[in-house]
Amino acid sequence: MKLNPLGDRVVVKPKNEKEIKSGNIYLPATGQDQYVQGEVIAVGLGGRTLYGSLIPMQVKVGDFVIFGKTPWGEIMVGGESMIVLREGEILAVVGS
Repeated sequence: MKLNPLGDRVVVKPKNEKEIKSGNIYLPATGQDQYVQGEVIAVGLGGRTLYGSLIPMQVKVGDFVIFGKTPWGEIMVGGESMIVLREGEILAVVGS
């Protein structure tokens, strides 16, 4: 099953790791309770301005991102755990 996000939404597959490390970025165990790292699986077309102009997405499929834990949790798609969130909820792109 393919999941296509609408607007400025992003589908992310969270990483299940004990310790998040990437290059020079390190999130200690206390920070892991608040932040999650994952891979972008799908992106929407982008947001809209008040005048209807399209605002293109800054993240793309394949990017690894850090985002805050979502209160609504994860959804299951094809037996895999996924998270759908707005692009504005992403804190950083790792390794770009």
